[in-house]
Amino acid sequence: MKKYIFLLFILYAALSCNRNRNRNTNTNTIELNYSIQNIDIDVKSEDEFLFSLLYDSCEIITLNSIKENLGEISKIRIDSSSIYILSQNKLYLFNKKGIFLNIYDKKGKGPKEYLNIEDFIVTETDVQFIDFNQQKVIFLDKSLHYIKNTPIDFYASSFYQANDKTYIFNHNSSGYNDSNNKISIRDERFKVIDGFFPMSKTFMYYYYVIEKNNYCQIGNNIHFLHSPYDTIYQFKDRKITPVYALNFGDYKMPLKNYEKKYNDIYEFYLSAKKSNYVCYVDSYFENDSSLFFSYGLKGVRKHVFYNKKNNKILNSSSFVDDINFLNFKMKSTYDNYPSAITSTHHYYVLQSYELIQRIDKNKVKNNKLVELKDKINIYSSPIIFKMRLK
Repeated sequence: MKKYIFLLFILYAALSCNRNRNRNTNTNTIELNYSIQNIDIDVKSEDEFLFSLLYDSCEIITLNSIKENLGEISKIRIDSSSIYILSQNKLYLFNKKGIFLNIYDKKGKGPKEYLNIEDFIVTETDVQFIDFNQQKVIFLDKSLHYIKNTPIDFYASSFYQANDKTYIFNHNSSGYNDSNNKISIRDERFKVIDGFFPMSKTFMYYYYVIEKNNYCQIGNNIHFLHSPYDTIYQFKDRKITPVYALNFGDYKMPLKNYEKKYNDIYEFYLSAKKSNYVCYVDSYFENDSSLFFSYGLKGVRKHVFYNKKNNKILNSSSFVDDINFLNFKMKSTYDNYPSAITSTHHYYVLQSYELIQRIDKNKVKNNKLVELKDKINIYSSPIIFKMRLK
């Protein structure tokens, strides 16, 4: 299991030197003409979280024909014909069957080069990624060939592009040059249009978290969730509107707790772990029919699946993959939530050595897994489980 919180602390320490001085804040208001829906979460409940309740089938995708094996997968993006993967600070392109097509791996300080890929998006016409350290966005075509790079004068941890070509950026606590807002709306040239969710100096000092996903495309709109907030918002026509409120009742962490002085994010985590409040609501994925997110309470991680069609909720600290295995139960962690979502599928990633261990320890229902085990070893690239939603 990854040392998630320690990673947050290390990244926070590395980035703290980049904090900017006081800046003027041009903060817009949240659109109030809305109908917001409460999703009530009973944190004391422990539902039976069976894969068979959510999915009706599984397709196994092996990542083939590549000279080097992928390590840990940081992010996956899916479009109509391809799978794009960020792994070990490199971008990989595969077709839907897992056949390797191309890689973008150009480390350095030249125009086509980068130092680190903080986040990437796939649009209808191109692939874009943030080089956090060098403050630029690099544009590639859909085959991962270089097009151009555009300098930016701010730091951002994630972003998304709307259909009208405007951008929404999540700035986390690293700060940026023209505002103290957590969210900014920007034009095609990355010039700021509006800012939302202003951050206090106290909060900015320590709160830096890594979130696997902040944005989902829902029709022509963008929905987003970003820590530490527990509301899912919609971005449309350069306006932000709340859509869903994740209601944790008395377990919602008071805002004053975030305004205490902590030396770093790890100190905040230790404090939150001792409290009776929910923290780190993240791992957000949404489509037209469902919502998935994760949260922590007293050191325990819980996954939540919300069915929009019938308003049913599955909320559990463990789950059972009863489609591929018999009675295989796992604790909910940062490592085993979906890595990508489409209108019809969730995509899960499993390291090859983990798959081999599961097959050895559990009775297997999916015969393709037994066949696959004979073709891989513990050093093989990760396996993708494409689970079709009911």
